[in-house]
Amino acid sequence: MIRESYDKTKSSENDHIFHSKNMKTKLLSSLLLIIISMSIAKSQPQSFTYTDTQQVTTGYGKQIKKEITSSVTNITYDNFNKGITNNPVSLLQGKVAGLNIVKQGGGDPALNTYQIQLRGINTFSGAALPLYIVDGIPTADISIVPTEDIESIEVLKDGSAAAIYGMRANNGVIIVTTKRGHNGKMLIEYNGDIGFGVTAKRRRVLNAEEYREYISNNNGGTDWGGNTDWFNELTRMPLNTEHTLSIAGGIPNFKYRGSINYKDLQGLAIKSNYQSINARIGIDHNAFGNILNISYNLACTNNKRKLTAHNVFEGAMLANPTIPVRLSKDDSNYEPGNYNPVASIMKSKREQTDNIFWGSINASVNITDWLSISTIYSLQYMYALNYYNDIFFNDNYTSIIYQHLMQNFSETTLRFYRQFGHHNLRAFAGFAYQSNFESVKMEGYSSKSYNSIKSPMTSFFGRINYSWNEMLYFNASLRADCSSKFAVNATKLGRWGLFPAGSLAWRIAQLPSLKNNKYINEFKLRFGYGITGNSNLPYNSYDVLSSFLISPKLKWETQQEYNSGIDFAFWENRLFGSIDAYLRNIKDVFLTLPYPSGSILINAGQIQNKGIELTLNVVAMKKNNFIWNISLTSAANANKIKIINVDGTDYRVFYGYSNTVYTNHIMLLQSGVAMNSFYGYEFANIDANGVISYYNKDGEIVSVVEWDDRKFLGSTNPYFTFGLNTTISWRWFDFYLGFRGQVGGLIFNEPRFTYEKTAYAKNVLLSSVELRTANEFSSFYLENASYLKLSDIAISFNCPLPDKVKKYMTSLKFRFTAQNVCTITGYSGLDPEVVNGFDNNVYYPYQRTFLFGISAAF
Repeated sequence: MIRESYDKTKSSENDHIFHSKNMKTKLLSSLLLIIISMSIAKSQPQSFTYTDTQQVTTGYGKQIKKEITSSVTNITYDNFNKGITNNPVSLLQGKVAGLNIVKQGGGDPALNTYQIQLRGINTFSGAALPLYIVDGIPTADISIVPTEDIESIEVLKDGSAAAIYGMRANNGVIIVTTKRGHNGKMLIEYNGDIGFGVTAKRRRVLNAEEYREYISNNNGGTDWGGNTDWFNELTRMPLNTEHTLSIAGGIPNFKYRGSINYKDLQGLAIKSNYQSINARIGIDHNAFGNILNISYNLACTNNKRKLTAHNVFEGAMLANPTIPVRLSKDDSNYEPGNYNPVASIMKSKREQTDNIFWGSINASVNITDWLSISTIYSLQYMYALNYYNDIFFNDNYTSIIYQHLMQNFSETTLRFYRQFGHHNLRAFAGFAYQSNFESVKMEGYSSKSYNSIKSPMTSFFGRINYSWNEMLYFNASLRADCSSKFAVNATKLGRWGLFPAGSLAWRIAQLPSLKNNKYINEFKLRFGYGITGNSNLPYNSYDVLSSFLISPKLKWETQQEYNSGIDFAFWENRLFGSIDAYLRNIKDVFLTLPYPSGSILINAGQIQNKGIELTLNVVAMKKNNFIWNISLTSAANANKIKIINVDGTDYRVFYGYSNTVYTNHIMLLQSGVAMNSFYGYEFANIDANGVISYYNKDGEIVSVVEWDDRKFLGSTNPYFTFGLNTTISWRWFDFYLGFRGQVGGLIFNEPRFTYEKTAYAKNVLLSSVELRTANEFSSFYLENASYLKLSDIAISFNCPLPDKVKKYMTSLKFRFTAQNVCTITGYSGLDPEVVNGFDNNVYYPYQRTFLFGISAAF
């Protein structure tokens, strides 16, 4: 079988040498000042150090790092992944141990959703989505927050940290903190990037000459006389640009920051595009001697998406390469007698416009020096228009969808703080209410419909933090949630659920015998337990649904998690990090079953995840003007289905794949096996004629298999995942490399399964020339998913500025960034980083991006 990579993208670097000839005196003197400054100025290379007093955002407030008793990862702006992104979630790829992030929709910039799994797969049917919190406000989408507006992102990973957010925290909590104003003079900052992309990899099919030989040898197919590379006809060299301008400043009692961000990302496919304009402003005001503190936040976003149906790339793969794109070179009409993927794009219009408004006000009153009360209210509103028109294949079919989404959120908390000698006690209690309103209106070619849904949620919560002598720390929290998504009689408490948590930490390094040890700077033991829930379901309110579609006793999934951890820092904080081990038991897992009128959603399963995570940071070298930093994250997870119980019996569910050629699903949910396990025939060998043989249930090699010869073939779950990031700083230069990858796991290569077959009327994969395969699914089409990806390269130059320039400009940086640079893998498909282990026929190719940027502050 022929397997090879056909993408031969070349990269090059251009060294720009700036010199002066016959310059005017003023310009020459300025240049000499810069050169002199570069020769004598002290460098300020980037470094990262462990600081136990660093502030970390946790649920409902901040704690300094030494007080953290749970598994929480903090990523600051300087440590984000480099380059342009259409969703801040991608900034965390490879940065957080146990957090796996894969973009959905391939390289399509108009789609900015991601599959996110934290510590394994936690559900059968419910969406595995984290809870996003932006400046204290829960939201379903953080893609509207530009990277340059983000100060830090925290990930609450274990149950003891996330339980304060109750029934929405099963898949972790991601907290985004945006930048705020500061005391002092006004600071104006500009950040801009512009660049281009190329196809990272393409599927190799027969070209026109190869196809002519192929159909001639097989006595089939038609030669239309053309010479068309359909993939090239569909694609272009995309241009990408992003610009952010911000203004910040303030006086002691009034701080402000405003920004405007513009983004224009082209896709590889012609007419594929994503444009976004985002304006944000934040104001912090103190009055009456800091008794009253008020924060205002306002953001407006306009997104425009030009969408391309991803099946055009499957069509380009199958289209006969001898068919011309048009009837003649000078003809504007497309070839009407065959499927034409170029015409499918050019003669259709798919556009979506989103207008989003986000406003909040947060007021707090310091009643005494140990008691305060705060109230926050926010309104989020989105109006979306989705338009589709096709005049080439669907007889001028038109579809328009109008969508209105509104979220009202209010929250009040009472906070208490007292210190008694070596004892510190902090506590808070609060109440929150959230209501979501959704309205959808659809206008189609011949039909119209209208729908509106409300889904309120009410919560009570509280937490106590106690510490003794900066050595012992204890946290306990409790949250009660009530959601209209579930049945009135879901539990003994009705729609209410209770989510307790507790955690403690012991800083061994603070013992008198170790406190002044120069080799051990921090050594802390942590243990936590917490219960969280999952309410991510494909509907907004149980009250508007017919009871036969949803179980009348449906309740949220419940996750019980134990977590043990160690935080450490050694050798003057040159080596620091953490190790965590966890055990998760997820109960009452959502399961969709067939029903006479369609399907029914019930609670019917238990899943277990257990694993270990490592985060390691090393200052490998720090000498004079040279600093070398290395950061490693790694995680191993073992997943198992404990029970699938339906009406008291052990239940099995086939799922995962079905098309018009093959209707037997290839994955199986069953007690005792891992999630995402493949089930089919075991491949034995293939003879000289391309005929496949299999192992039957008795271990014999046969060419004809029976239904009960199928077996479990493995799962998509890797043995472990990892991220490796390194930064070298020397004088004014910074060099960054970002890697991520995994070891183990399986990928189903659907294009091989579907198209490595004789098909004369359509084009085929090059491997089909030497291979004739059957329609049976087997391990022959499962490939190793291990890979190492160089995801980011960034080179930056921090210009040293002479004193005359510093009066007007405080910093100036030039940079070059490359994204999705290369992937080392044995997988024969496009990219081993896929959603749920499936490399689909319908796809959108990834692009490799090269960017040039500038940052300046005035």
